[in-house]
Amino acid sequence: MDTAPEPELNYAALEDKYKRALADLENLRKRTNRDIAAARDQSENTAIAEFLPLIDDFKRALDADADGNITHEQAREGWRLVFQKLGGILERLEVQGFDSVGKTFTAEIMEAITQVAMPTLPPGTVVAQVEGGFTRRGRLLRAAKVAVAIAPEEAVREEP
Repeated sequence: MDTAPEPELNYAALEDKYKRALADLENLRKRTNRDIAAARDQSENTAIAEFLPLIDDFKRALDADADGNITHEQAREGWRLVFQKLGGILERLEVQGFDSVGKTFTAEIMEAITQVAMPTLPPGTVVAQVEGGFTRRGRLLRAAKVAVAIAPEEAVREEP
């Protein structure tokens, strides 16, 4: 004959399962946080390691110029090569620069730092880029700092 389990035993077993499930969940949360921190650390280390050769290049450039025997053309070529290497690093990190000159000012990706009276351009056109903007995987890393055209009559009204 089957007998039903006593309510106290059933309650104790369910309480034990509940406590174990809570402990498992807490352990999973801690392990996930550790894994995320380790992955972030590894990602940062990989990105930093990409830039270390630039430190070597700058040191070599400073050492080469220390004796004063480097020409302006040689220095310029060295800077061009370092700049090219930096561009390659940014490309491997999926960072893209964007040019704003000639485009209509867009507040989401540009920061207007000055306005310039330009009778030949429509108001709101970017006439100069002081600092380039950068994106990575479609997300803005840094807004471009730009000068924006305004109508000459607006420039006169703004003067004190």
